[in-house]
Amino acid sequence: AEAAPACLQLPAALAGYSSLQLQAEHSAVPRPILCFTLSQDGVLYICVDSQCKRPPAWMLRDGYRSTGDRLHCSGGAQYLVYRRFVRAGVRVRLGANPSKM
Repeated sequence: AEAAPACLQLPAALAGYSSLQLQAEHSAVPRPILCFTLSQDGVLYICVDSQCKRPPAWMLRDGYRSTGDRLHCSGGAQYLVYRRFVRAGVRVRLGANPSKM
């Protein structure tokens, strides 16, 4: 499997946050690929490859909005940053990231 690009320039809003990187091979999975519940209110950030024309439909449906920030990574890769406020106890479902959006 190809290694995830290393982040070279992190937007200030993301400094100090924990991260989870999901690889492109998950793109064909039709159901949520990660589900969890927050124990307290929080803000979730998702980074989408800047080559995608738009974020996955599930992100827009679930209320993720662009922050206007970009994550700059090795190899020239760039990711657009989206965020969503989530209340404690709400079940979060992260869907696939289709590679040809």
